[in-house]
Amino acid sequence: MLAAALLGPGCTSAPAARREAGGQGGVGDASFESGSGGSDGWADTAGEPEAGDVSSDRGTDAGGGGEMPGEDGGVVDGGDGSVMDGGSTDGSDGAGGGGGNDVAAGSTDASGSDGGGGGNDVAAIAANLGYSCAVRRSGQVKCWGANNFGQLGVGDYAARHTPAAVDVGGNAIAIGAGYNHACAVLDSGAVKCWGDNGFGQLGDGGTSARPAPGPAVNLMGVRATAVTASFGSTCALLETGAVKCWGDGANGLLGNGDTSNRADPVSVSGLSGPATLVSCGYFHCCALVSVGQGSQVSCWGDNAHAAIGAGSTQGSYTSATTVANLAPRAIGLAAGEFHTCGLLDSGDVLCWGDSTTGALGIGFVPDQLKPSVAVDLGAAAAVVAAGNSLSCAILGNGDVRCWGSNVSGGLGIGSADASTRPVPAGPVDLGGHAARAIAIGNSHVCVVLDSGELKCWGQNESGQLGLGDTDNRGDGPSEMGANLPAVDLGP
Repeated sequence: MLAAALLGPGCTSAPAARREAGGQGGVGDASFESGSGGSDGWADTAGEPEAGDVSSDRGTDAGGGGEMPGEDGGVVDGGDGSVMDGGSTDGSDGAGGGGGNDVAAGSTDASGSDGGGGGNDVAAIAANLGYSCAVRRSGQVKCWGANNFGQLGVGDYAARHTPAAVDVGGNAIAIGAGYNHACAVLDSGAVKCWGDNGFGQLGDGGTSARPAPGPAVNLMGVRATAVTASFGSTCALLETGAVKCWGDGANGLLGNGDTSNRADPVSVSGLSGPATLVSCGYFHCCALVSVGQGSQVSCWGDNAHAAIGAGSTQGSYTSATTVANLAPRAIGLAAGEFHTCGLLDSGDVLCWGDSTTGALGIGFVPDQLKPSVAVDLGAAAAVVAAGNSLSCAILGNGDVRCWGSNVSGGLGIGSADASTRPVPAGPVDLGGHAARAIAIGNSHVCVVLDSGELKCWGQNESGQLGLGDTDNRGDGPSEMGANLPAVDLGP
């Protein structure tokens, strides 16, 4: 669901979206683009931006900019995801956050160097309820945090407070984190999943949980480039631009026209072109779709809180439906729990759906039936990510700003005040570093810095921050910046 951002070619993570400087946009759920079919989450948009019927609280067009510091024409972003993103993950930069969100980004990797800290050469990150995962440039996968359903993929059900290796049987390029299950895309294009399987979300034809990666999902010989996951379903972006989903079919979550559970992949219907990014929230999923000279966002699944963005609260959509007001300028997206955020080529972020927790970033307002008002970030966004009850953006200068619930310090503002911030809080103290990728879990956030370090803050009751303990970070005045330890991914 809440996905993560990726840093480098072929990486994805669930809920984040990213744009490149100069108007041409790259998007991904979590962080990067995969290359073929835009599966990395990067989508190129041709031509000059067109005016849309959305208003900006900033008052001025952010214009160009948005390239991440230290990047040299490459794109990095972070599903799934976003990636949160859950989000979707496609091994490319992506918006989204959403869980298992993937992100794709050109040929940039999070940092030009190792950055120390135990060889934190991160290519993709993903996070969800109480756990986090990372893909290293070597293809190794490591996960940490809650493990009651085997979602860490380490072969047992014991929680881990520090990163533990997952044997995926090959080199991973993308990662997606669902509520209690996770999936990885290998460089062969295969998808392997582990964890809870009550709805068939592991795609192995059955419904038995697996505490370690199972057999490759049957994608009929087509390579996957990204993967994203929701509460009980999984979606893969294929190199052809098609999207296939499996698992929980309630409320049309699989997008295939009905509401039946499927333990094997089915095709999402209603997409008006090839998808370049996919991000799943709790009970809904969205895709960035190339149409003509631009891109649009299409969503499917539960719409009780208007997360589909079609202008109503119709109960559910069993096939993909176009989100209002974003075409043809959409370049990224991130699906949160009951809300969604889109990124435009101007750097504007627009969110819609459930406003209860302030995760839309536009103040205390009713649920938004469709995107219409831009979040006032003060500058152009390069990446957007969405989580359970909060959202974040990486700005063009690498600053991170978050909004929504501050439970357990999830907004990274160094305060124990858990009240909602319905508009962006001040920049997160990253110790003078710029963020290159981001992933949001339930109430915790992880970022990859330009130093190559991976840092996480917020809720930590299951060890999801990867620091060897269960102490929250970010809810005290001296816990961020240089005082926030980096996650040691080990050898």
